[in-house]
Amino acid sequence: MNPKLLPSVISSGLMLLLSISIAPTIWSASAQQPSEEQAIREMWDRFETFFYEGNSVAIGLIYTEDADRRNGQGEHARGRAEVQQMYEAIFLGRSPRQSSEANRTRFDFEVRFLRADVALIDGFYIQATGGRGPFTVVTTKESDGWRMAAGRAGAVIE
Repeated sequence: MNPKLLPSVISSGLMLLLSISIAPTIWSASAQQPSEEQAIREMWDRFETFFYEGNSVAIGLIYTEDADRRNGQGEHARGRAEVQQMYEAIFLGRSPRQSSEANRTRFDFEVRFLRADVALIDGFYIQATGGRGPFTVVTTKESDGWRMAAGRAGAVIE
């Protein structure tokens, strides 16, 4: 073998070994993401159910203890108790408290992972009246599943 080629052959061999050794790790992480996204979507489904039912206590339990939320009017809630109060105010102003199928807000969003234990829910809410607005939620994977850690809702765009 040509001695001048030896460093190149060694380098190529090391790169091959490195790629073989990390490939299972990369594959494993990407293979888990669909099930984690499904878990986030299931958490969101619970949120929607509680939202339509007007259940601020159950919604609060989906948030982390130190959650942070800002609504479309710019009001800010810090901590689970304040988040519950913010939703309670929404539901008290809604008549009837429970949403019928005809007057439900719809949510259109995508999930994007920032890390294995942190993901964004990013999209738009669409009101029955036709108004819509942007929203973003930061979710974190806790010991008991996915929870909402922070949320921002933009003002309605007519």
